Amino acid sequence: MRTWAFAHGHQVADAGVIRKAVMDAQDTATAPPWRR
Repeated sequence: MRTWAFAHGHQVADAGVIRKAVMDAQDTATAPPWRR
């Protein structure tokens, strides 16, 4: 998740909780077309 977020321009810390907005963005970007 952190690697994906960093590669796609999201600011994430090396450790700790990942913001929900980042998790939602990754979920949307990697979801199959019928889930988008």
